[in-house]
Amino acid sequence: MVFYQISLNKLLRFIGTIIISILIIYSFFNDINNFNNRISKIEVISLPGNQKKIDVGYGDDYWILTENNELYHKSMMLQKFVYKRSDVLDFAVGLDGTVAYIDINNEVYVRSMNADWWYKIADGSYAHQTISICDYKTIFTTNDNFDFIKGVYDYKIDDKLDMYNWEYVDYYYTYYQVSCAFWDHSIWIRGSEEYAYLYKDNYTHIPRTEVELKQVKALSEQYAIGVDYSNNLWELTMGTWTWIRNNVKSATINYNGNIFYIDNTNIVIVCFKRPPDRKQTTIDVNSFNKEVNLPFPNNTGIMKIDVGQGEDFWILTENYKLYHWNAIKRKFIRKAKDYEPIYDFSVGSDGTVIISDYYHDINIRSYIDSWNIIYGHYDNRNISICDLNKIFTTNNYMLFVGGYYKDIYFWDELDRNDYYQISCAFHDKSLWFIGYGHYIYLYVNKYRKFL
Repeated sequence: MVFYQISLNKLLRFIGTIIISILIIYSFFNDINNFNNRISKIEVISLPGNQKKIDVGYGDDYWILTENNELYHKSMMLQKFVYKRSDVLDFAVGLDGTVAYIDINNEVYVRSMNADWWYKIADGSYAHQTISICDYKTIFTTNDNFDFIKGVYDYKIDDKLDMYNWEYVDYYYTYYQVSCAFWDHSIWIRGSEEYAYLYKDNYTHIPRTEVELKQVKALSEQYAIGVDYSNNLWELTMGTWTWIRNNVKSATINYNGNIFYIDNTNIVIVCFKRPPDRKQTTIDVNSFNKEVNLPFPNNTGIMKIDVGQGEDFWILTENYKLYHWNAIKRKFIRKAKDYEPIYDFSVGSDGTVIISDYYHDINIRSYIDSWNIIYGHYDNRNISICDLNKIFTTNNYMLFVGGYYKDIYFWDELDRNDYYQISCAFHDKSLWFIGYGHYIYLYVNKYRKFL
């Protein structure tokens, strides 16, 4: 009997070991398959010296900056790194292959028609510190006061050829870094508290992270990469941040969507990815094949949930408190505490967020946790936002009001009738509402509404 029990225990342990081994092997190959779905090839390249930055334009046209401020270019024909300049403070590569750099005297130089010719396009009067370039026509910098500066190429200024006209874009808010997106020339910034924002104008910066980044590089409004201060590399696609790698010193992305990064051993690793669709503005609903339970406090009920893109979603509790899901930290963060009770909120397709505060005024999110009042004339009850450009609201008197953004918001009374709630459709900007009889209607104009 004892012999039988011992043999049975050994058999069970043996079977359990086999099952666990199968699960580990399956998980390993499943992860590899998932990884291969995103990355088709990895290339590892040794570098000279210690590196602190990498940047790239098209294809494999990439450059590196060493810790001792020397600039190198990878010659694909010579298959080696070629020394280019010394005393380089920062540099950037444009979509068209234009290379510009800032020297230690805060002067800006651009590469000319000869591979080793560089000419000065800005003196040190602006105290340039960081640089980003869309193409030869437009260059952005920030300075030691964290101002936002732009240089625009003009073939002829005051009878002088090949000149850049420099001006301050904004010197009121804080700009640590600017990134010009290759695909759509949208502007990303590392702004207040070193979070990443989508720059719309001097007064509108749409938050894209709630984690401090030391570097950001964008391809479009919907797609970017960033490196945080723990040296983690992140990728943003359609509102969802995905962890890529740790131990990353610097990273960039080329026009094709391939990620180049330098690890802590000074090796360049190139991930040749299947690039995201440049024209994609929606996510295939068939791709959602799982449910995820998120850690939300269970001491209160949820009154409303709304979402922009990806995991950019918000929750309003029954005690009128607003929470935002931080996809990188994987937790909910309470927002707009100074505006409580929050009676309603809405999230736009571009990430713009608006709230109806304790006065029922409409406030728009301008920074990570800063809100500016944009509409306080009516007793706003139910609000909906398409994006930054269009906002709709109703009030206790069933007044339907639209707000349209042109540097400031202009508001129009669209109709007075039974409007209990408005909803702006992300895909086509059509308007739906709950109206008479609490039925759902498609709004065409004040005279035509389809049940």
